[in-house]
Amino acid sequence: MILRYLGSGFGGKLLMWPHSLLAGVATKQTGRPVKFVVSRKMMFQNVGYRPTTEQRVRLAATQDGKLVSLRHEFLNHSAIGDEYAEDCGESTPSMYSTPNLRVTGGTVKRNVGSPTSMRGPGAVPGLFALESGMDELAITLKMNPVELRIRNEPKVDESSGLPFSSGISSNACKPARRNSANRSARPTSAR
Repeated sequence: MILRYLGSGFGGKLLMWPHSLLAGVATKQTGRPVKFVVSRKMMFQNVGYRPTTEQRVRLAATQDGKLVSLRHEFLNHSAIGDEYAEDCGESTPSMYSTPNLRVTGGTVKRNVGSPTSMRGPGAVPGLFALESGMDELAITLKMNPVELRIRNEPKVDESSGLPFSSGISSNACKPARRNSANRSARPTSAR
């Protein structure tokens, strides 16, 4: 069996899925080469996908924007016979400094196909939820969202005490900070 991988090794191209095995069995049964073509529509039914996640981010801060508590809870669904877990909280502990942190997660078994790793498994949907929460907090505090992030940048990895090599967040935020100084940087709710 020749299985050519196209593109990157994520999502539907990551693993050998049942239709690939069926092609191998058909080749053995017929004694001839078998070409198995999966349409685009079938790709969304025959292979893994990013699982649905349900997340809840709770933030508490002082009036000047210093975080005092961060809680990130998440669940993802998985197939009954599968153990795949989407760790949406993997990056949460190192993103912002807070004296009170709790990250919890789990899976919910469903009668669905097996999910699999997609681009940025775990961290990407988790960071979207966390950063959306930070934006909402900035709106509530009537504070510049860039300033809120810089104010809460950790100096060390608070789970290990090891220092970071550089101020990742504040360095990345410098251009946005300069741009926001030239215009009103107060966020407003889209609601």
